[in-house]
Amino acid sequence: MNPPEIKYICDTNIWVKACLGKVLDSFFDNFGIITFADGVENEILKWSRNNNRFNLISSMFEEHRGTKLSVIYLMDIDPINQRLIKKQLKDFGFDDLDNSKNTIKNLGEYLSISYAYFLDIPFLQTEDVEFYESIDLEKRFKGIQIVTWNDIACKITRSDKERIQLNKLIEKEQKLMNSKKDPIETMEEKLKRLQSKYSR
Repeated sequence: MNPPEIKYICDTNIWVKACLGKVLDSFFDNFGIITFADGVENEILKWSRNNNRFNLISSMFEEHRGTKLSVIYLMDIDPINQRLIKKQLKDFGFDDLDNSKNTIKNLGEYLSISYAYFLDIPFLQTEDVEFYESIDLEKRFKGIQIVTWNDIACKITRSDKERIQLNKLIEKEQKLMNSKKDPIETMEEKLKRLQSKYSR
């Protein structure tokens, strides 16, 4: 189940930053095949419901699936590790792992750390450092190293200036994405707005 080429398990926030910064090629060139927990896949695929350009977060995931990225599914893990992972998740308070409605808080993070630990994946790419400190990463999951976005940005850019520009672009894109309305309207959104305006 866990071939030696799996070195990195990636969290949602890192994937989002790589997409918004338009640096996926550099990301893959530097880190090889990236692996995701099934819970993280669920979080990423919800962007497909967006009617704006930010659905690229989901579409790029689908495009690279099976070539540059892979997903670990709990049901595909060998029975012994599956039992250990389920026990670990139960210790975290998870009995039901069906998160199709994305209502279980931090499930992606809990799955990522559990998969990394029991499947010997050495690096966890994440920005949720506070979350992992809160579950005592050092004591409970010894040997797993966190790779932050800053570590990644340093590796995929050629200078501090380029890294700063990349982070400014990502910050700008995240603000747009998190605002109620993307200023780049689709034709459908524009028609609905005009229809609403003139039907009063």
